[in-house]
This record gives sequence, C-alpha cells and structure tokens, in this order.
Amino acid sequence: MPMPWLVIKEESSVSNRRLRVLSVAHSAHGRGSSRLRYRPLSKDDSIELLLAVPERWKESGRVTHAAPPDSTIDIRAYPIQLPWVRGAKWYLHWYPGLSKMMREFEPDVIHLWEEPWAAVSLQAVLLRNRMMPRAALILETEQNILRKLPPPFERIRRFTLRQTDWLVSRNREAVDVSRACGYSGGSTIVEYCFDASQFRPQRETDVEAPETLPLRLGYVGRIIREKGLFTVLDALLLSKSNVKLEMLGDGADRASLMNKVHDLGLEDRVTILPSGSADEVARFMASIDVLVLMSETTRTWKEQFGRVIIEAQACGAPVIGSTSGNIPFVVSDGGWIVEEGNATKLAHLIDQLADNRDLVRDARQRARRNVQRFTESVVAASLLDAWRQASDHRQSVCQAAPCLAGSSA
Repeated sequence: MPMPWLVIKEESSVSNRRLRVLSVAHSAHGRGSSRLRYRPLSKDDSIELLLAVPERWKESGRVTHAAPPDSTIDIRAYPIQLPWVRGAKWYLHWYPGLSKMMREFEPDVIHLWEEPWAAVSLQAVLLRNRMMPRAALILETEQNILRKLPPPFERIRRFTLRQTDWLVSRNREAVDVSRACGYSGGSTIVEYCFDASQFRPQRETDVEAPETLPLRLGYVGRIIREKGLFTVLDALLLSKSNVKLEMLGDGADRASLMNKVHDLGLEDRVTILPSGSADEVARFMASIDVLVLMSETTRTWKEQFGRVIIEAQACGAPVIGSTSGNIPFVVSDGGWIVEEGNATKLAHLIDQLADNRDLVRDARQRARRNVQRFTESVVAASLLDAWRQASDHRQSVCQAAPCLAGSSA
C-alpha cells in the first residue's frame, strides 16, 4: 500500500517574492537554544520563514508538547507519526500533513534539520521531487563517524544524499562521512549557538580566588563513561594540588562513577549534584574556575560539538577539552586540549592551573572572546548563507536540465 506522502501534486507557480524557506526541525520542539538561530532570520526582509516542529515528541520515555512561539518566528506544530522500533530512536517519524504544508507555503528551500537516513528526510525528498522539483533541498547532519547503518537506514541515507542540493553540518568530518555515502554537492558549516540572556559572566571582576582555596573543576552533562569522567577521577588521584570536582547531571554510569570515587578515596574532593534548570546551570558554570569535557571516542561515537563548551565560555569559564571529535575546534584558545584518556597529562595541567591562577584568568578572557563566534546572529548568518547557496544551486541545475514534476531529480 503506498505511503500517504507519495501522492503526485502539480508544481506550484513561482512568482517574484522573498526567498521562502520551510525548515523542519524536531530539535526546535522545545524552548531550548535550538530555536535561537531562527530569531534573527525571522526579522530578515529578504526571506519568509516557516519553522515546522512536531506537535508532540517522545524521547527518553517522556512525551512533551511543542512549546508555544516565544518570539516573532512563525513556528507551527504539526502531528507526526512516530512508530516505535527498538534501536531506531526518532528516525522513523514523519509528518502526515507535510504535503499540504508544502503546497500551501510553496517553499523555495526545504530545510530538514534531520539526519539523511531519517524517514522524514525520505518523505521530504519524495515530496519535493513529485510536487515542486525546483525547490532546493537541504539536509543537516551531525554524524561524524563512517559506519554502515542497519536496514533500511543505509539505503535511505544513500538515496536521500544523492537527491540533496546542499548539506549543513557542525563539522567537516560529518561532510566527509556524507561524501563517502554518495553526496557530491556543496556544504556549509553551521555551529550551535548559546543563549546570551542566560549564559553570561556573573563575576564582578576577573580577580581569581586565592590559591589557598581549591581549584574548582566543573562538569555539566550526562554521567556516562564516554564523557571521560573516569579519566578525570584518575587525574584527580594523580594531582598533587588542592582541587575539587563538581558534576551537575545524571546518567547511566553515575553509580559506577561514585563507586570509583569511593574506591579511590576521593569522597571529599568529588561532588555530584542533580540536574537543574538552565538558570541553575548558568549559575553553576559562572561559579567554577574551569569546565572539563574529556570525552573519549568509541567505535560508534565521538564528540560532535560539545555545546556545553560554549555555554561555559559564555559564563566566563575556560574549558579543558579532549581531542575527541570537534572539541579542539570549539574550545579554540578559550582553554586547553589534552589527549583523550590521558590521565597523567590531565593531572599535570590541573597542577599547573592550581599553582598559577593567572593562567586561569587569562584563559577566562580568551574564552569570552572565542564564544563570540557562536552568538545567534553569527550562526543565523551562516544558516541563511546555506539557504541562499542551496537555492542558487538548484536553480542552476534546473536551468541546465529542466526539473519536471514526477522526475527523480
């Protein structure tokens, strides 16, 4: 039986108008920072933007409703179908009303903030090809490790990438993975951004605490082995300085981590606090001396960005990061990079910082400068550039070989 989105529609007429962009993004379902990059674009007179999000979303066992619009962005929530299949996560969801959405809005650019192997990406490709083949299609991917996906996802990925006009990614490695899977078009790096109204310096001065007080290391995020927290504990044991580690979060390896804290005799130096609101996280980041993100690469995962890095730097906390994935690029000169899994080198760096707080103060200033690369206006400009380039590319393709409704594009 054919899927609902396979109905053939005639291509809508194109008139002189602003660039119309339909952005479909389950990540913008809530009020979090994923919506921030759209704010400056909603005020741009050269485009007309519609942001489509799921009406309801299920993740980690929780069902949430779409947050109402909190700015001038035209955000509309639509029902989705989300079949549950073990191991498939959210990659099987699709929009029963996507064809109607496209027909009514008549987008010039269809932007999917979804991985190429997602069912909704396949849905969008098929609809674009049949209804409005002159519309540019953009996929946004973060997968930075090349590995073969289980059926049917590998086949979907290779098909959608061959149909895609432009690629948006967080890092160059993700582009390389897509090219290895058949993608041959252009790409734009679009970073994450942070909420400057929440994540900001809260210290009155840059004078550090006396060196007689402990150097306060902080961590925010999931308590899982891949984040390198067991290596951080080993480094604390090797450190000869007055250093404390405070972690904010929870996760599958919390109990194992606390057992190691006990086995190493670090109970008086390590604290795990429960997860809090964004305001509480910001206050915590502003209170620590240095954030640590010592992620460790596995066979199937490495750090794709590390949004916590820019949030900490925005609060004035420099970052000790590992060499995993995109961490060195994001940290830049707003902190230090240590080889992942190397507790000895991490301990040596910790001792240096504890003995010379001027190093921390100088890095704090560099962190504040570095994070300006990740403001919502800068990130929005990158995204807009991707939309325009994708549209120009699609128009040139259609001029060279007319794009006809019902073709495979």
